[in-house]
Amino acid sequence: MKTTATYHNLSFTEAKTYLFATLFVAGNIILPQLAHFVPNGGPMLLPIYFFTLIAAYKFGIRTGMLTAILSPVINSLLFGMPMLAMLPIILIKSSLLAIAAAVIARSAQRTEATPSKTQLVIDPPSLRGATRRSNLVENALSKLNVPSLRGGKAAEATPSKRSLGLISSLLIIVLSYQLVGTLIEWAFVKDFFIAVQDFRIGLPGMALQVVGGWLILTRFRG
Repeated sequence: MKTTATYHNLSFTEAKTYLFATLFVAGNIILPQLAHFVPNGGPMLLPIYFFTLIAAYKFGIRTGMLTAILSPVINSLLFGMPMLAMLPIILIKSSLLAIAAAVIARSAQRTEATPSKTQLVIDPPSLRGATRRSNLVENALSKLNVPSLRGGKAAEATPSKRSLGLISSLLIIVLSYQLVGTLIEWAFVKDFFIAVQDFRIGLPGMALQVVGGWLILTRFRG
């Protein structure tokens, strides 16, 4: 799946891991406070998850997990939200989000790095020192007017296809962590109505994660 975002899998030995985690945690502290200006903004906009998604998708599982764990804990200690009774559920959902985002981002990167079958068969290096026969083959391919074959080069994904790939990835991530998190919450609280609250109230927040995540990840590709 082609995307427009660059994935960096930072390790615990890199200072950047903790620097970016600190910035994303700060974002997850500020955004919920802004959401409180909107009636029922917390349950509706799900702000505490937003920068966890960005952290894990952009910088890997370690940065994502640091953000996922520290954000709810610090928010709870400073502002009492989430409440202690709900903190385990929020931590589980945040961790699921970080894992899903890191796994899918890494998978997307590997897909982009894998050469296509066409590239393997008619890659320019295989035509070096070409004989008269190979020249005839190239001329024949160019006349076919097929972008994926001309000059032995594979067709590159257009920006629109890459954007669609990123949006699809983000949508899968959000639905994955929400569905699994809802099932776990249902097992905890024994009340299906409470467990599906994010789907009853938080759809705008899920949309914000997908659209807002796409906007940020496409603007900061490095």
